[in-house]
Amino acid sequence: MKTIKHSVVLLVTIFCVASLHAQDYYKNILNDAIEKAPKKNISILSPTSDDELSKSYKLFDVTISKVANQPFSQIFVAKVPTPLEKYWNSRIRWVNKDTVKANTEFEIVFNARYIRLGDEASLINVAFKDIVDKNNVLTLGYFNVSVTSEWKQYRFKVKKNGNAIAPQNLEVSFIFGRKSQDVEVGGIAIISSVDK
Repeated sequence: MKTIKHSVVLLVTIFCVASLHAQDYYKNILNDAIEKAPKKNISILSPTSDDELSKSYKLFDVTISKVANQPFSQIFVAKVPTPLEKYWNSRIRWVNKDTVKANTEFEIVFNARYIRLGDEASLINVAFKDIVDKNNVLTLGYFNVSVTSEWKQYRFKVKKNGNAIAPQNLEVSFIFGRKSQDVEVGGIAIISSVDK
């Protein structure tokens, strides 16, 4: 992981910075975050490969592909042939490597579209969880996203009040299994900001 420090600390976890065009996409997201949070401290963490991703692919297929004519260059393609009873098992997820300070605010930015629809509507879920232990899971935010056939950008914010989050305990997931669908997701950036 590379860390870039600025006058402000905001943590941006970025997936798929593969071309100069894609780097501009993430640079614009960072600059926008700096403008909105001039009194925060900022650093960027960039996964260098999908090895950074904690894989949880069950009963569905996920591949990583290139995409053209978008400001980002790589995407996840998730294919769910039929809706799953235990739909939460059909997810891709990230966990934190470092401690997350108390009162940290997160914003996730991503782009998505469906390429095949088996049901009347497409639906993915985005979840932020603090997994204190297997018997104590705190949901920080859970969002239902109705995806269309056209690329669209989505943004959601959550805040972790109270205690810090230990390494490996913050989980950010995309859940696909509630519908029969093939969905593409790209341009993912997870931004965290905390007061100095």
